[in-house]
Formats: sequence, structure tokens, C-alpha cells
Amino acid sequence: MCMCHACAMLRLCVLQDTLEETLIFCKQLEAAGCDLIAVHGRVRGHWAHRRKGPADLLQIKAVKEAVRCPVLTNGNVSSPDSPEPER
Repeated sequence: MCMCHACAMLRLCVLQDTLEETLIFCKQLEAAGCDLIAVHGRVRGHWAHRRKGPADLLQIKAVKEAVRCPVLTNGNVSSPDSPEPER
């Protein structure tokens, strides 16, 4: 019997329909054993225009408040001088 634990990490974009859908999905990931969730604060774009506007840091904050595992923010940094997100 193997007593090892593999770390599971997932990077996702916020879901397009509602914030609640994203939160439910993240809770399901955590319940399935995900150890860390990296959230890109934009909805998934079309191949021709992948990124539009800044990341929605409030949605990332909502994910962090909904789960117990660590949450990383992914995106919104364009240079070393980019401001830190509000916590």
C-alpha cells in the first residue's frame, strides 16, 4: 500500500456565466483533492482576442474566501512596476 501524496494543482480562468459557478467548481476541485488553485482573473477568450481588460481581482478574492487550499492569482502583471493587488 502506497502512503504517498501527490500534490495536485490546477490553473483556471473564471467561468463566463456567473461567479457562483466558478466558486462551486473550485469547491469541487478542493473536495476532489486539489492542493492549490491558480486563478487567472479573466474569462477565457476567443483565439483572436485572448485577453481583454485587467483581471478581476474581486473574483479571485471570492475564490480565496470560498476554499481552504492556497489560491494563487495569475495574470495582471505587465511589468516589475505593476501594483500589488489589494488583499
